[in-house]
Amino acid sequence: MSRRLWGRQQISMFLDFLGQSINKSVVRVKWIIKPISVGALHKPGSGSLTPFAYSCAVLGIQKLECYRVIIHLETTSFINSTVWSLSSSEGTVGGIIEDAEDARAFQYKGNLYIYYQVPYRNTDGSQDCRIFIFDPIASKTRQVLCPFKFKGKNWIPFEDSGALFFVYSLQPLVVFKVTSWNNENLSTQLVYDEGNFINKSITWGDDQGAFGSIRGGSQLLQISENQFLGFTHITPPGILKFSHQAGAILYNSKENSFKHLTLTKLKPGLLIDPFGIEINGTNVRMIYSYSVNNPHEISSIVGSSVATFRISDLDFI
Repeated sequence: MSRRLWGRQQISMFLDFLGQSINKSVVRVKWIIKPISVGALHKPGSGSLTPFAYSCAVLGIQKLECYRVIIHLETTSFINSTVWSLSSSEGTVGGIIEDAEDARAFQYKGNLYIYYQVPYRNTDGSQDCRIFIFDPIASKTRQVLCPFKFKGKNWIPFEDSGALFFVYSLQPLVVFKVTSWNNENLSTQLVYDEGNFINKSITWGDDQGAFGSIRGGSQLLQISENQFLGFTHITPPGILKFSHQAGAILYNSKENSFKHLTLTKLKPGLLIDPFGIEINGTNVRMIYSYSVNNPHEISSIVGSSVATFRISDLDFI
């Protein structure tokens, strides 16, 4: 570990110590658009279990929460499973989804669901993911079938006019619509493909530069007719790919277009990765995980925080 990284970790731990009683963010984020408040959801533990990739969705009095777990031992960091809980007036139920990574909670047709991905290797040795949704009420998992050979990761779910959609990619913009739903899987149809992306050969790691720097983050929530708000993570190329920035997106489902804002300034070695969004009146909350250094490494400090913005401050014009 470099001396610079070690120093950054020590500063983060010191800030965590100071913030225990005042519920402040553990890391110092350079905001381009300053939030009206920032608070810690899950602060780094001292070698213990730490929630990461925390996401939530609210529907009336129901709240669905999920997160991936990191355990900092000598030989491992991530536990490749997702912990979930669903709370309502009738109480709270929960469980663990084995092998689930980077889950996102979302709502569709008056119910709450979890999107997640499971990495696997093809017979030729190449890497990819399988995409699933989980129904916590029925305790049922269904695979989401992809029109493309390369399924990728970080799909963005949203509901529009009673139909379920997924943004497969933002750069280029590629959108799927769920066309059928049975007991085992969801079938999807390509409804928008910027640049004839379906005919491109893509491999894991984006070696051919097929995708841009703006990647999926939270689910999308509708704020007006044809307008959907969400948060993204921005991945720089090369060796800085684990120095993510956070962004906001305003998606237009009628025009199949979006506007994007960068919310943070890049700090090498600091990862800011949004996984959830909540809207309360004129305010919007970005639920994000952070990591000092690559979160897969044992030495990294990880946690989750929430930043609250005024929707009016997110000026996409």
